[in-house]
Amino acid sequence: MTDLIKIMHNCIKKEADALLHIADTIDDVDISFLKKIHECSGNVIISGIGKSFIVGKKIAGTFSSIGVPTIAISISDMLHGNIGMLSKNDIIIIISNSGETKEVIEFARHLKMIGNFTILSITGNKKSTLAKLSDISKEIKVIEAGPYSIIPTTSTTATMAYGDAIASALAHCSGLTLSTFKKYHPAGKIGSIL
Repeated sequence: MTDLIKIMHNCIKKEADALLHIADTIDDVDISFLKKIHECSGNVIISGIGKSFIVGKKIAGTFSSIGVPTIAISISDMLHGNIGMLSKNDIIIIISNSGETKEVIEFARHLKMIGNFTILSITGNKKSTLAKLSDISKEIKVIEAGPYSIIPTTSTTATMAYGDAIASALAHCSGLTLSTFKKYHPAGKIGSIL
């Protein structure tokens, strides 16, 4: 039992340490990343595969709740016909820890081939193919918690936190008020409080 407590404690501690590390990496690249989203006149499209897409869905939900029109759609769906939903004014954010997943690269390359789309990426490797195909890439390089340092744990937590940081800054940039937030979030406990 003591070993299990230690394992769980170590996992959370590694994730907390990673978040502090990511906070210390915020710089001008992140401001450029933020400005692209803030100045977007179309929709923000967030895409990824597997756990990265699940994290992207959460980030998209948070962006939408503060009035930034955001849609999360998997790269698999994009590659099978949904690229037709994109307009030239959209910004595409691609999340991939390795930045080398086959479908991710295929999607990014296809976007470059068919139009002048703005691609932002969040990846664990700034030298990855995805990072090179992106207009702006945020590197979130962390060590995964858990056995073998391979289970998506710290990377997903850090990416979600980064999305929250961007959302907080976007809310500030747009001058979000409580009445505006209520317009986007009328139900549930938050709606009743507002």
